[in-house]
Amino acid sequence: MAADYTNIDELINDFQLMIDDTSFDKEAQIYQLRLLALQGLRELSFDAGQEIRTLQREVTSSLTIILPTDYLKLTRIGYKGSDDEVHSLGYKDNLTLDNSVPSQVNDDLYDENNPYYHVDLGKKFGIGGGNNTFGYYRLNKNDNTVSFSSELSGKTLFMEYIADPALDATPRVHRFCEEALRSYIYYKYIQRKRGIPANEKQAAKRAYFNEKRLARARMMNFSKETAMQVSRKAFKQSPKL
Repeated sequence: MAADYTNIDELINDFQLMIDDTSFDKEAQIYQLRLLALQGLRELSFDAGQEIRTLQREVTSSLTIILPTDYLKLTRIGYKGSDDEVHSLGYKDNLTLDNSVPSQVNDDLYDENNPYYHVDLGKKFGIGGGNNTFGYYRLNKNDNTVSFSSELSGKTLFMEYIADPALDATPRVHRFCEEALRSYIYYKYIQRKRGIPANEKQAAKRAYFNEKRLARARMMNFSKETAMQVSRKAFKQSPKL
């Protein structure tokens, strides 16, 4: 395991060692703590951790690829170029999600049955411009797949996505997010418990959101060097008078 990550089981054991007879969570069971830890790990992955994973998939004849089981959110998908950069596909909302449905509209520019054909001018209008030369995709959340335009059939695509770390065989949390996860476990455990003062619940809630804010700040990669690079790039692209 990487040195900058901590196993969830180790974190839970450390959490239990901090519980004493005066703690409001002294009756918490190990299975409850583990469930809350996994829920907190998933929530932190939305807001702070956002672990990026990559994979390559070949587009099948049905113009789809199946998303991985730990998929949460797609960050980019496209071709990997010789410059080691990802050349992204375009997202198209009206791309069909079922390739088995036969086409009812002819793409012929001069076919009068085409709904974009203008009878008087004999041309096709209304389809817009700004086309993406690499192709298009559309997410199908119902089937957990990605659908693609026809020119991508048989092509190998490169995909980056935010993963769900709670589904790993050995879940782990980044050390920057450890304290935020501990605060989440305590806050969620006492949140709906009777007999616990309301001010204690409010304090636990404030502690969790504050720790999550700190974790997000620690996980940010933006630095002084990055700011300087962006400013220099903007200067080079500006018009010179």
